[in-house]
Amino acid sequence: MTKLLWKKMIRDMKRSRAAYLLCILIVAIGFCGFTVLELCYDNLVESRDLFFSQSDFCDGFAEVTDSPVSEAGILNMIPGIYAVEPRLVKDVRVYGFDGDVELHLASWTDGKMNRPVLSRGSLPAEGKREIVIGDGMAKARNLNPGDTVEIIVGGKRIPMEITGIGLTPENIYMIRNMNELFPSPAVYDAAFTSYRTLAQLYGQEGHANSFLFRMAPGSMWEDVRRGSVSVFGCGRSDPLYHPEPHGGAAADPDRNADGSRDSFEKDTASLYGLRCGDRPGRRSGGGNAGIFHGGPHGGILPDVF
Repeated sequence: MTKLLWKKMIRDMKRSRAAYLLCILIVAIGFCGFTVLELCYDNLVESRDLFFSQSDFCDGFAEVTDSPVSEAGILNMIPGIYAVEPRLVKDVRVYGFDGDVELHLASWTDGKMNRPVLSRGSLPAEGKREIVIGDGMAKARNLNPGDTVEIIVGGKRIPMEITGIGLTPENIYMIRNMNELFPSPAVYDAAFTSYRTLAQLYGQEGHANSFLFRMAPGSMWEDVRRGSVSVFGCGRSDPLYHPEPHGGAAADPDRNADGSRDSFEKDTASLYGLRCGDRPGRRSGGGNAGIFHGGPHGGILPDVF
């Protein structure tokens, strides 16, 4: 009886070989598609982790209008935060180019967090008028290490030598405000110089308008968020936000960093959904305190999953 059934099955397969071949082809295409999506997702995640590691990307940001660097102790009072680093961040106009060209100029100190990852050249020396330009503007304006750009500070033209080309995870997708949908690197991009240089240019030695912080191992973002409410005062809007890779979301909706991590996370979330047929569970975001939750590596947007 079993033998007869096998013969019948083989006869049916021969009679409908076209339908069977079509089914095999569809399954093979689906398997290849799944494999490609799996590889794309894994490569994106590995590239993200490597990029964050090379940049020593922070776990969160706190932004203020102007503050002495000693005020970093206030952030250290929040349970779960164990390292805080001050910096200066300024939007400066660039002289000599067509159009309204600006640079989002962030300071960096050797050995500190959010180190620019260079594609060419070297990092700026401490206290010297040297600068690292974002890859986008360097390509759009044909700028190279050794060139000089003039920025306008206090109505004066300040020459800055380009020592390198690079960026950090918080500056991947640069837009001036949320009214712009797409980046225009020819007119707006990131740049980096030493803290001492930027502080001297603006006369803000010993001051900062942005703080980077590191969370203690094992600490949870929600605990840090609740702790910040008690430190800053109940009902007060504090400046903290947690990056995911300007890295996380800011309390200011016009923060140009919002697009960087958001763009990447939406791509990886889409790949995850196509690969697994579902999306990861949505993370809980920040509330009135202006704190936004991100992934384990930091970044700059509200949770996007």
